[in-house]
Amino acid sequence: MATSTLQAAVVDGGIWVLWFILTAIDIVLIFLSKIISSDDSDSNCTKEKTRIVIVGASFAGLSVYRDLIRHSNPGEVEITAIDYRDFFEYNPGILRCFVNPSYLTSLTCKLSALNNDGRGSRFVQGEVVGVNPSANTVTLKSGKVISYDFLVLATGSTYPGTIKTTTVESTLSQRQMQMNQQAKVVCDAATIFIVGGGAVGVELAGEIAETYPKKDKRVVIMDMANTILPGFQQETKDYCKHWLETNGIEIVLGTSLKAIDEKSVTFQDGSKQFADLIFKCVGAAPASGFLKAEQSGDLAKVLSGPKGSVVANDHLQVEGFDNIFCAGDVCYHSSSNELKLAHTAHVNGSLVALNVLRLVRGQSNSLLSYPHGLYGNDKTPKIYNVSLGKYDSSLGFNSLMIHGVLPAVVKWLIEWTQVAAAANRPVGKLFWIVADWVSFFLGRTIFLPSKSKAE
Repeated sequence: MATSTLQAAVVDGGIWVLWFILTAIDIVLIFLSKIISSDDSDSNCTKEKTRIVIVGASFAGLSVYRDLIRHSNPGEVEITAIDYRDFFEYNPGILRCFVNPSYLTSLTCKLSALNNDGRGSRFVQGEVVGVNPSANTVTLKSGKVISYDFLVLATGSTYPGTIKTTTVESTLSQRQMQMNQQAKVVCDAATIFIVGGGAVGVELAGEIAETYPKKDKRVVIMDMANTILPGFQQETKDYCKHWLETNGIEIVLGTSLKAIDEKSVTFQDGSKQFADLIFKCVGAAPASGFLKAEQSGDLAKVLSGPKGSVVANDHLQVEGFDNIFCAGDVCYHSSSNELKLAHTAHVNGSLVALNVLRLVRGQSNSLLSYPHGLYGNDKTPKIYNVSLGKYDSSLGFNSLMIHGVLPAVVKWLIEWTQVAAAANRPVGKLFWIVADWVSFFLGRTIFLPSKSKAE
């Protein structure tokens, strides 16, 4: 099932057309905003503003940031977003950089764009090492202390290896260097083991298979489960498994590993297999370690969710702390128990922003519950898009399944608009306002949740 010339032409052509349309819309929106914009800056406001601090500037954190600005009044709030990086990265697309490191420029933008909202809100680069809920402060590694009236925890998750950034990749140039090195290692390896058959493992195998002919590399996916893509619909599992095997990827399921070393794996019976490169595509964990600092006091007690995630109530407030909220991968909301995806993190952030503003305005008795309070849905739509290289993909939207070139184009659209929104471009922000409303509307009217069990 190697990519055909026609398939590549359809995807590349669709991407070009969408890019042209989106860029034209962006230019028009920028022009219109300059014509009809009113002076809604905070510069002439003397009233003391409510201080809102957001720790983490990825999907959830940026969603909170944008919706606070969108729904707040001039002079009402002062927003500070903090992240150890100086850039936003669309991380679900990062696996393509393992074979094409230059693609990183399409997935990233500088977070300094957050300083250009006209409301006096700001971005601060720094690593948060502690939260003091008694004093309402957060402390950065540099020693700087930032006070808040409301705090939002949106620090995301950590992951083994180079799939997600770490604090040693705080600049875009450092991240690019890491991707260049990773791509060279992949290029040089003849045998690659991928431990973990979830979305990350499947997508990584897909990128390698598309870039390198199967005669050049032996790629093996290993998982102790009896299926790839646990939690996804069976149709997607079957499609992806067929694509991978057709493109030369070996899949070994139902086998537990005793040890994973740098260049070998040990099975339970003691036997070993060796590889030039091993990717550990399991072990995602909430990035909540900084809440264990001594100054955090009782806040450390809320790390009782799976893998140390922060337990939240139905309003996405941290249990026991009315002025602290959480969203995204670091958050555990037992009632929804969703897959941790960029879309759900984005939706978490939207509800958090609205509830923070209600508290700012003294409306504590009318807080919205997640997710019903946003659009009336009892559950967020289950939306995913599993890439199989650049030119193929499997998209799921509740009961709707689409495979092939169309989802591949949609994947690009999601990436491009997310980065555009993070860069404060009007077309990106508008796209996701519309897309969120449409997805929830379709999820409760036309494409209802699938009744079949995703194993």
